[in-house]
Amino acid sequence: MEDINKMHNFTKIFFFVAIILMIIMIFYIIKKSIKHEKDRKNITLNNKYINSNREKIEKIVDENLEGIDSYKSKILLSVIILIICIILCFYFKNKILTYVLIFIPLVFLGINIYCYSDKKNDIYNIVINKILDDYDSDFDYNVNGGFTKSEYNICHFPERCDRFHSEDMISNLKKGFYYADILIESEHEDSDGDTHTITEYSGSLAKMNIKDINCEIYLGGMKTSWFSDKKYINIEFENDEFNKLFVAYSDNELQAYKVLTPDIMEQFVELKKNSYGDIDIRIIHDKLYIRFLSGDGFTKSFNKNVEKEKIMESIAVFQEALKVMEKVKEIIEKKMFD
Repeated sequence: MEDINKMHNFTKIFFFVAIILMIIMIFYIIKKSIKHEKDRKNITLNNKYINSNREKIEKIVDENLEGIDSYKSKILLSVIILIICIILCFYFKNKILTYVLIFIPLVFLGINIYCYSDKKNDIYNIVINKILDDYDSDFDYNVNGGFTKSEYNICHFPERCDRFHSEDMISNLKKGFYYADILIESEHEDSDGDTHTITEYSGSLAKMNIKDINCEIYLGGMKTSWFSDKKYINIEFENDEFNKLFVAYSDNELQAYKVLTPDIMEQFVELKKNSYGDIDIRIIHDKLYIRFLSGDGFTKSFNKNVEKEKIMESIAVFQEALKVMEKVKEIIEKKMFD
């Protein structure tokens, strides 16, 4: 009996601790999410282009999003009718009539959501391209464009990647610059054999083509198991602030020191300070990658004001990434290839 009581007490303590840990984790996630949103807004507030062109951008969004308001009304009407039909089903014993009552509004809801989503993507292409044309006509936006999983895997980021999704690509072929939202998910099977999908990473990835530096440099999070090979060396620099912010690995220590000069490190430190969330950087031969833990950038929602802010935030973040990457590219190519 005493052993049973001890077991019960242990179980109570275990569940109590588990609940406390869960509450702490939820609080941490919420706090981190709030900080990301605050940091995103700060980037927008400090962006000269956005501040100078806010009214113009808002006008572009307003003029083009008006065309999908009718779909919003149809979706809301379909939802209301569906709810009414579900309620009425409780009063009918005829199963066929019940199925018909639910099926018809459900079909209309599905059609309207599909049409809304399709139309929204078309309009987003128009809106963002108009904004980018005003900024620099060499930039192009494709709502369905993105990075491939194989290119993402080249960077050896630490998260498990069972599912990869990328969209909202901003590109400039002349500059060799590419920027897109990314979503990384992993699949886990529980004891009952059910598969659950977990979001591992939601953010943005930027890429800049550079001249080949003849080495690989990894800054930030990484797959430690992948670095078990002795040829990848953990490097520390004289810049203590940089060492605190970034863990550095390379397959060529001497070349890495030549590339990561004080002015390059200063650019990366400033980017991390002025950015939101963690950033991971890769310089892999002729490619420079920077990954931002930013959440979904170009958020498409029913709220037009939310969309305006998200569009401006994403434009500001893309400009911040572009500015730093152009500067780093200029410094690297001037020092390495003069």
